[in-house]
Amino acid sequence: NHTAGFDERAIGMSRLDKAKVPALGAYLASRMPPQVMPPRATASYSNHGVAVSGYLVEWASGEPYAAYVRDHIFTPLGMTHSRVEWDESIAGDIAQGHKVSGGQVKPVPYDHFCLPPAGAMLSSGADMAQFMLAHLQKGQVGDARILGETHINEMHRMQYEQDGRIGAGLGVGFFLGELNGHRYSEHGGDLNGFASRIWMLPDDDVGIFTSCNVDDDALRGAIMGQFMERYFSDPHKQDITPVEVANESAKYIGAYRNNRYARGSIEKLSTLMSEFYLSPDGKGNLLLSWPGGDPKKFTTMGNGVLLNVRENEKAAFRIGDDGAVPHLLTGGAAFARSTWYEEAWLHKAFTGVALLLFASALVGWPILLLTRLRKSSTTKRAPAYYRVTAWFFAGLGLLLLVVLGVTLTGMDQWEFTYGMPERV
Repeated sequence: NHTAGFDERAIGMSRLDKAKVPALGAYLASRMPPQVMPPRATASYSNHGVAVSGYLVEWASGEPYAAYVRDHIFTPLGMTHSRVEWDESIAGDIAQGHKVSGGQVKPVPYDHFCLPPAGAMLSSGADMAQFMLAHLQKGQVGDARILGETHINEMHRMQYEQDGRIGAGLGVGFFLGELNGHRYSEHGGDLNGFASRIWMLPDDDVGIFTSCNVDDDALRGAIMGQFMERYFSDPHKQDITPVEVANESAKYIGAYRNNRYARGSIEKLSTLMSEFYLSPDGKGNLLLSWPGGDPKKFTTMGNGVLLNVRENEKAAFRIGDDGAVPHLLTGGAAFARSTWYEEAWLHKAFTGVALLLFASALVGWPILLLTRLRKSSTTKRAPAYYRVTAWFFAGLGLLLLVVLGVTLTGMDQWEFTYGMPERV
């Protein structure tokens, strides 16, 4: 349920060569992140946590995870074009993934994921229809039953709710909530070059699956929103009038970061480039902004509750006994409030000052050299080899700084999932 409190780890989660993907148990034994939060305190999505569940399937059944899923789910449901791992028998049917870079659509290599239970499934639209039918029909499609009705009900029952004011939370493998008066179970996922989502309305026997071969979750969100408004709209929906929170805004406004971040490795640096900032728009609303994305507008509803009208998504502030706001919560995620010394602007300012000092040395040394040349020849100077060595290492440091900057700015975030890039 993504509430075990595991740290985040992304570097080295995938391979470009399928032959180099380690066995699930071996990978987890060497790469499992530590538990850094109390269990069931706050939601923090964890691929490794899901993978542990898959490894328990291997341990209990004595079969590899991919074989177990094939024999006990895919085959009974007639999902003939589905695999957990890359399979040459369906290679010709696998879509080419893409990314958008510099306004151009470019192909990307296939991502061989080291954590198959967390998101390595290959499937077709027709096969996913069978999978959704199995859930909507209490574990059975035709004469095939893959799970008992009681177990299916448990999967779609609220197992963890971060805050009762939100009305959404986690089931087993699904995010749960209510939209336009209809109960839903859903889950989205991304791999390099792909973005997919499964969306079901258990009480209405309706399911929809979307997948596009470019890693952009905007399309799937737009499709789901328009589908619900077209076929399952709320006839009683009324315009929401923002509740003035000017007296409380100081508690809410500021920097936040997704609770899903690395706390004990170099990956924590990524939080400097993915900080969320909550600010007022002057009309009683709050805007949640982040680098590279369009701001989300939340209408303030009072009592620390926000509503994203466009996506009909609620959020709520967790307020401590001391009145402080440690988290902004949604149904399946949490955004931790950054302390002043963790905010990105401070670290960027510190880096900028350090670079200015470095640049001042580059300017100052030639000036100092000219000053010395104009002084009396009796002025004692450092030996020539000292001066040559100093200039050499100064130039080398500048070169490395320029090369590192150019390299990092030209890299794609997905490159790190294959391990630390050699050019870094």
